[in-house]
Amino acid sequence: MRDGCTADDVRAWEKATPGNRIAIEAVLNHVHMADIHDGDPTEAQLRYLGRLLRDIHKTKLKADFPDRKFVVSFPDEPGLDLIDYELSFWQLE
Repeated sequence: MRDGCTADDVRAWEKATPGNRIAIEAVLNHVHMADIHDGDPTEAQLRYLGRLLRDIHKTKLKADFPDRKFVVSFPDEPGLDLIDYELSFWQLE
């Protein structure tokens, strides 16, 4: 489990999204670019970081789990609130 995430958190997400494993995985695996960028980032910096990490995650997941399919999500569009630039991934069934 990720640092800062508790079993109670997971139970709350399971209750909020009954039977939706993808929604729970997406929450557990998400990271906000603004949270990992040092200083006062610009939109351009967060979008660049997100695209880079999206590509790294796709490559690493494919290498480590060649028999599984994953979605790696990053909203690479201009004009979002900076906190909305977040990377997430989940396994398809």
